[in-house]
Amino acid sequence: MSVLEVLERPLLLVKRLPPILFAVWFVMSVTGAAAAPEPGTTMVYDIHHEDHGFVGQHRVSFKSEGDDVIVEVENDIVVKVLFITAYRFEALRQERWRDGKMIAYEGATHDDGTDIPLKAHAEGDTLVIEGSGGRAETPLGTFPSHPWNQGILTQRVVMETKTGELLEVQTASAGEETLQVNGHSVKTTRYQMTGALQRELWFDEEGNWVQLRFEKDGSQITFSLK
Repeated sequence: MSVLEVLERPLLLVKRLPPILFAVWFVMSVTGAAAAPEPGTTMVYDIHHEDHGFVGQHRVSFKSEGDDVIVEVENDIVVKVLFITAYRFEALRQERWRDGKMIAYEGATHDDGTDIPLKAHAEGDTLVIEGSGGRAETPLGTFPSHPWNQGILTQRVVMETKTGELLEVQTASAGEETLQVNGHSVKTTRYQMTGALQRELWFDEEGNWVQLRFEKDGSQITFSLK
Protein backbone atom coordinates (compact mmCIF):
# COMPACT_ATOMS: atom_id res chain seq x y z
CA MET A 1 0.00 0.00 0.00
CA SER A 2 1.45 3.36 -0.99
CA VAL A 3 1.42 6.34 1.35
CA LEU A 4 -0.29 8.41 -1.27
CA GLU A 5 -3.00 5.78 -1.32
CA VAL A 6 -3.10 5.88 2.48
CA LEU A 7 -2.92 9.66 2.74
CA GLU A 8 -4.25 10.77 -0.68
CA ARG A 9 -1.09 12.60 -1.71
CA PRO A 10 0.70 14.58 0.96
CA LEU A 11 -0.33 18.18 1.33
CA LEU A 12 0.64 21.47 2.80
CA LEU A 13 -1.52 23.67 4.95
CA VAL A 14 -0.35 27.26 5.50
CA LYS A 15 -0.31 28.52 9.07
CA ARG A 16 -2.05 31.74 10.02
CA LEU A 17 0.96 33.81 11.05
CA PRO A 18 1.46 37.45 12.08
CA PRO A 19 0.87 39.92 9.21
CA ILE A 20 4.57 40.49 8.55
CA LEU A 21 4.97 36.85 7.56
CA PHE A 22 2.32 37.27 4.90
CA ALA A 23 4.20 40.01 3.06
CA VAL A 24 4.00 39.18 -0.61
CA TRP A 25 7.51 38.39 -1.77
CA PHE A 26 6.51 36.02 -4.53
CA VAL A 27 3.24 36.27 -6.50
CA MET A 28 2.38 33.32 -8.72
CA SER A 29 1.79 34.76 -12.18
CA VAL A 30 -0.16 31.69 -13.25
CA THR A 31 -3.18 32.74 -11.17
CA GLY A 32 -2.22 36.17 -9.88
CA ALA A 33 -3.55 35.12 -6.45
CA ALA A 34 -1.18 32.94 -4.46
CA ALA A 35 1.85 34.07 -2.51
CA ALA A 36 4.49 32.18 -0.56
CA PRO A 37 5.26 33.01 3.07
CA GLU A 38 8.51 34.85 3.71
CA PRO A 39 11.80 32.98 3.32
CA GLY A 40 12.68 31.15 6.52
CA THR A 41 9.07 30.31 7.35
CA THR A 42 8.37 26.70 8.35
CA MET A 43 4.89 25.25 8.92
CA VAL A 44 4.12 22.04 10.79
CA TYR A 45 0.87 20.13 10.36
CA ASP A 46 -0.55 17.19 12.27
CA ILE A 47 -2.07 14.31 10.35
CA HIS A 48 -5.01 12.49 11.93
CA HIS A 49 -6.66 9.24 10.89
CA GLU A 50 -10.29 8.75 11.90
CA ASP A 51 -9.55 5.32 13.37
CA HIS A 52 -5.86 5.51 14.38
CA GLY A 53 -5.73 9.10 15.62
CA PHE A 54 -2.48 11.03 15.23
CA VAL A 55 -0.26 9.30 12.63
CA GLY A 56 2.40 11.86 11.76
CA GLN A 57 3.44 15.34 10.71
CA HIS A 58 3.89 17.29 7.53
CA ARG A 59 6.52 20.06 7.51
CA VAL A 60 6.96 22.69 4.83
CA SER A 61 9.73 25.28 4.63
CA PHE A 62 10.16 28.24 2.29
CA LYS A 63 13.39 29.88 1.20
CA SER A 64 14.71 31.89 -1.72
CA GLU A 65 17.66 31.45 -4.05
CA GLY A 66 18.01 34.51 -6.22
CA ASP A 67 14.70 34.92 -8.05
CA ASP A 68 13.62 31.36 -7.24
CA VAL A 69 11.29 30.18 -4.50
CA ILE A 70 12.28 26.86 -2.91
CA VAL A 71 9.58 24.84 -1.18
CA GLU A 72 10.88 21.94 0.91
CA VAL A 73 8.49 19.28 2.19
CA GLU A 74 9.10 16.57 4.78
CA ASN A 75 6.69 13.79 5.75
CA ASP A 76 7.04 11.43 8.69
CA ILE A 77 4.14 9.02 9.13
CA VAL A 78 3.77 6.01 11.40
CA VAL A 79 0.60 3.94 11.72
CA LYS A 80 0.50 1.69 14.78
CA VAL A 81 -1.91 -1.10 15.60
CA LEU A 82 -1.82 -2.36 19.20
CA PHE A 83 1.45 -0.44 19.71
CA ILE A 84 3.08 -2.26 16.78
CA THR A 85 4.17 -0.28 13.72
CA ALA A 86 1.98 -1.42 10.84
CA TYR A 87 3.06 1.18 8.32
CA ARG A 88 5.93 3.67 7.97
CA PHE A 89 6.37 6.43 5.43
CA GLU A 90 9.08 9.07 5.07
CA ALA A 91 9.63 11.58 2.28
CA LEU A 92 11.81 14.57 1.44
CA ARG A 93 10.72 16.67 -1.51
CA GLN A 94 11.73 19.98 -3.03
CA GLU A 95 9.92 22.25 -5.47
CA ARG A 96 11.68 25.09 -7.29
CA TRP A 97 9.47 27.90 -8.63
CA ARG A 98 10.40 30.76 -10.93
CA ASP A 99 8.09 33.40 -12.41
CA GLY A 100 5.03 31.56 -11.13
CA LYS A 101 5.96 28.17 -12.57
CA MET A 102 7.49 25.07 -11.04
CA ILE A 103 10.71 24.54 -12.99
CA ALA A 104 12.22 21.65 -11.01
CA TYR A 105 11.14 18.98 -8.57
CA GLU A 106 13.01 16.28 -6.66
CA GLY A 107 11.54 13.74 -4.31
CA ALA A 108 12.90 10.83 -2.30
CA THR A 109 10.16 8.67 -0.83
CA HIS A 110 10.61 5.71 1.51
CA ASP A 111 7.25 3.95 1.41
CA ASP A 112 7.13 1.12 3.94
CA GLY A 113 10.43 -0.34 2.75
CA THR A 114 10.29 0.75 -0.88
CA ASP A 115 12.41 3.66 -2.14
CA ILE A 116 10.75 5.73 -4.86
CA PRO A 117 12.69 8.57 -6.53
CA LEU A 118 11.12 11.30 -8.65
CA LYS A 119 12.66 14.15 -10.60
CA ALA A 120 11.31 16.81 -12.94
CA HIS A 121 12.97 19.69 -14.78
CA ALA A 122 12.12 22.36 -17.32
CA GLU A 123 13.14 22.05 -20.96
CA GLY A 124 11.92 25.13 -22.77
CA ASP A 125 8.15 25.29 -22.33
CA THR A 126 7.95 21.68 -21.17
CA LEU A 127 8.23 20.05 -17.74
CA VAL A 128 9.99 16.71 -18.15
CA ILE A 129 9.09 14.17 -15.47
CA GLU A 130 11.12 11.07 -14.65
CA GLY A 131 9.35 8.90 -12.12
CA SER A 132 8.56 5.30 -11.25
CA GLY A 133 6.19 5.10 -14.20
CA GLY A 134 8.79 6.28 -16.68
CA ARG A 135 9.26 9.55 -18.53
CA ALA A 136 6.41 11.99 -19.15
CA GLU A 137 6.08 15.52 -20.47
CA THR A 138 3.59 18.24 -19.62
CA PRO A 139 3.41 21.98 -20.31
CA LEU A 140 5.57 24.12 -18.05
CA GLY A 141 3.21 25.65 -15.50
CA THR A 142 1.69 22.34 -14.44
CA PHE A 143 1.34 22.26 -10.64
CA PRO A 144 2.30 19.43 -8.31
CA SER A 145 -0.57 17.83 -6.39
CA HIS A 146 0.87 19.35 -3.19
CA PRO A 147 -1.38 22.42 -2.95
CA TRP A 148 0.43 25.03 -0.86
CA ASN A 149 -0.35 27.35 -3.77
CA GLN A 150 -4.03 28.26 -4.15
CA GLY A 151 -3.46 28.32 -7.89
CA ILE A 152 -4.00 24.56 -7.87
CA LEU A 153 -7.73 25.30 -7.75
CA THR A 154 -7.67 26.31 -11.42
CA GLN A 155 -5.55 23.39 -12.62
CA ARG A 156 -7.05 20.64 -14.77
CA VAL A 157 -3.94 18.43 -14.67
CA VAL A 158 -1.53 18.06 -11.73
CA MET A 159 1.67 16.07 -11.19
CA GLU A 160 1.35 13.46 -8.45
CA THR A 161 4.10 14.13 -5.94
CA LYS A 162 5.40 10.58 -5.41
CA THR A 163 5.23 8.85 -8.79
CA GLY A 164 5.04 11.81 -11.19
CA GLU A 165 1.78 10.54 -12.69
CA LEU A 166 -0.29 13.23 -14.43
CA LEU A 167 -3.76 13.39 -12.91
CA GLU A 168 -6.88 15.05 -14.31
CA VAL A 169 -8.88 16.98 -11.71
CA GLN A 170 -11.73 19.45 -11.39
CA THR A 171 -12.28 21.79 -8.44
CA ALA A 172 -15.35 23.78 -7.42
CA SER A 173 -16.26 25.99 -4.47
CA ALA A 174 -18.46 24.29 -1.86
CA GLY A 175 -19.28 27.28 0.35
CA GLU A 176 -17.83 29.27 3.24
CA GLU A 177 -16.90 27.84 6.64
CA THR A 178 -15.27 29.15 9.81
CA LEU A 179 -12.47 26.96 11.16
CA GLN A 180 -10.39 27.09 14.33
CA VAL A 181 -6.75 27.61 13.36
CA ASN A 182 -4.06 28.05 15.99
CA GLY A 183 -6.63 29.25 18.52
CA HIS A 184 -8.29 31.72 16.13
CA SER A 185 -11.53 31.65 14.18
CA VAL A 186 -10.66 31.81 10.50
CA LYS A 187 -13.09 32.41 7.65
CA THR A 188 -12.43 29.98 4.83
CA THR A 189 -13.84 28.74 1.56
CA ARG A 190 -14.16 24.99 1.15
CA TYR A 191 -13.41 23.48 -2.26
CA GLN A 192 -14.28 20.03 -3.57
CA MET A 193 -11.67 18.43 -5.84
CA THR A 194 -12.88 15.55 -7.98
CA GLY A 195 -11.51 13.39 -10.77
CA ALA A 196 -8.29 11.46 -10.19
CA LEU A 197 -8.00 13.14 -6.76
CA GLN A 198 -10.98 13.17 -4.42
CA ARG A 199 -10.51 15.61 -1.56
CA GLU A 200 -11.76 18.72 0.23
CA LEU A 201 -9.55 21.79 0.56
CA TRP A 202 -10.02 24.86 2.74
CA PHE A 203 -8.35 28.22 1.98
CA ASP A 204 -8.62 31.39 4.04
CA GLU A 205 -9.40 34.88 2.76
CA GLU A 206 -5.71 35.53 2.02
CA GLY A 207 -5.49 32.40 -0.14
CA ASN A 208 -3.64 30.28 2.43
CA TRP A 209 -4.41 26.59 2.63
CA VAL A 210 -5.72 25.82 6.12
CA GLN A 211 -7.19 22.32 6.00
CA LEU A 212 -7.46 19.15 3.95
CA ARG A 213 -9.77 16.16 4.28
CA PHE A 214 -10.33 13.02 2.24
CA GLU A 215 -11.70 9.54 2.71
CA LYS A 216 -9.67 6.36 2.42
CA ASP A 217 -11.02 2.85 2.98
CA GLY A 218 -14.08 4.29 4.69
CA SER A 219 -12.11 6.49 7.12
CA GLN A 220 -11.40 10.21 7.00
CA ILE A 221 -7.87 11.61 6.97
CA THR A 222 -7.39 15.24 8.04
CA PHE A 223 -4.37 17.49 7.81
CA SER A 224 -4.56 20.18 10.49
CA LEU A 225 -2.40 23.14 11.33
CA LYS A 226 -0.53 22.48 14.55
